[in-house]
Amino acid sequence: LLGRVLDARNHRPVVNARITLTRLDGPDMHLSLGPDYPDATFRTLVPGAAFTIRVLAPGYEEWSSRGPLSVASRETKEIVVLLRPTGKRQE
Repeated sequence: LLGRVLDARNHRPVVNARITLTRLDGPDMHLSLGPDYPDATFRTLVPGAAFTIRVLAPGYEEWSSRGPLSVASRETKEIVVLLRPTGKRQE
């Protein structure tokens, strides 16, 4: 899985985001990670099982995948997450 987390208004990277992947067949089986690079890109290996994605970042609304995702063996799925600012200022 390869992705980026961006601000929905200006498409700037949101580098302080937390991405959580949760398997549908075991909600207690999850992985939490942050972007790996300054451009807010993240990449991780995922199991063949279906999973959901949730992204949180200070000053932004929570983002969740609209449904389960799955990635076939030897396949790369790319996603772009656009986070909407809450309008609340972060101190």
